[in-house]
Amino acid sequence: MNSRYLLMLVIITISINIFGQEKNINRNVIYYELGGTGFGPVSVNYERDFLLNEKVVFAPGAGISLTRYINEGGTYNIQEHQIFFPIQVNFLFGKKNHRFEAGYGMPLAVKKDRFGIVGSVYVLRLGYRYQNRKSGFLFRASINPSVIVFTPTIMGGLSVGYVF
Repeated sequence: MNSRYLLMLVIITISINIFGQEKNINRNVIYYELGGTGFGPVSVNYERDFLLNEKVVFAPGAGISLTRYINEGGTYNIQEHQIFFPIQVNFLFGKKNHRFEAGYGMPLAVKKDRFGIVGSVYVLRLGYRYQNRKSGFLFRASINPSVIVFTPTIMGGLSVGYVF
């Protein structure tokens, strides 16, 4: 059932307002994030910006994070490394370089012979984004209210990256 939702998200992402895009605008974003939706201490992420109108941007993305803790049935095990792929959907509100960001993320996990959604981890993103399309500089700061193993948690995130 989860794969259907993921497929639906990909189709929506590809089809949303592609024909209304402005030409010659940098829409690719790559950034390094400390904390945030990566579910590990650091992650490297890619986003693609889709302009919905002059004040709203739809920015789906994915990344990779390596961490030493894992969630198995509500417990943490720090014996092995685990790779997470944070999948996220963000909306940016505002004009020009300064924007409010709101989004949702859920990590996919790889551990030995398993790959799938980490079922008990849900991460929201509320934050500020400075994204200068001329110089390519990106800075983000966010608060990430989360539910991890049915326990509400508040995390934070800082990102630095490049827009191209």
